[in-house]
Amino acid sequence: MAEQAPIVALVDDLLLASRVEANCRALGWPVVFPRGTETFWTLLRERRPALVLVGMSATRLPWETLVSEMKRDPTLRDVPVVAFGSHMDLALRQRAREAGCDRVVANSQIATEFASLLAQVGLGAAAGGQPK
Repeated sequence: MAEQAPIVALVDDLLLASRVEANCRALGWPVVFPRGTETFWTLLRERRPALVLVGMSATRLPWETLVSEMKRDPTLRDVPVVAFGSHMDLALRQRAREAGCDRVVANSQIATEFASLLAQVGLGAAAGGQPK
């Protein structure tokens, strides 16, 4: 049996990371938090994630560059990317769209509408997970 594709999360904020992890696990999705750009590219090429989540407040990794390069790669461009951040920072939300994010949502939606967000990008509960 093939290993399930993970959700890759570019998230620095510990509170948001814990919410992302809890939501992914509740729905049966493995989640990986890469700590460097090499790890990010290795995950994308070797494990082909089901989704990339981007916390727009992340500073450890250059998420705008990574998303832009990913979306230019013909072998990766169809991996959905959902960015989340402050609903008040309209300039940052625009930068996420320009980088190539497929959806840009408020932080609160990660906490309260996670299953719905996954469905909007063509994912549901993974094997063993339960939609909330």
